[in-house]
Amino acid sequence: MPNWRVLNKFELRLSQVRNLTKWERQAFVHMAWILPTVWVLLRTLGFKKMLGMVEKEAKFSLRKPLPEGVAQEDYAQRCAQITEIAARHGLYQANCLHQSLALCGFLRYLGLQARLKIGVLPGSEPFQAHAWVELDDTPLGRSVVEYHAFSKLDAWRASWI
Repeated sequence: MPNWRVLNKFELRLSQVRNLTKWERQAFVHMAWILPTVWVLLRTLGFKKMLGMVEKEAKFSLRKPLPEGVAQEDYAQRCAQITEIAARHGLYQANCLHQSLALCGFLRYLGLQARLKIGVLPGSEPFQAHAWVELDDTPLGRSVVEYHAFSKLDAWRASWI
């Protein structure tokens, strides 16, 4: 006898994927593949090499043009949302660092000047840190207010890259 709850959940997810535009579906598939790759590369190469790979300057212009009629900022924000969705529904539950590395690398591959940011919550017990991506000093994904609580750690970047 079929488990109707599981089938209904699958139908709902499938309808949500169908409602995405073509470029959103492509971004979702890319992120579903990139996120586990980031997980493996972080464990094999380490953070320093991984960050260097993600943030190296693109020696090419956009390989694929952005979808017609979509501004860079809107495209980047939507990609951040899609990355979060892929992280929740992918092969594993990707944390903020994995999501940020995947998103930053994807956007830089497209020629956008995305930057990985890492911050800590001062005086938090237990220790709390967060990673996110910024484009033109604007955080991608969630509300800007959510990131203000975190003190950015930018000093490490100069000595690492």
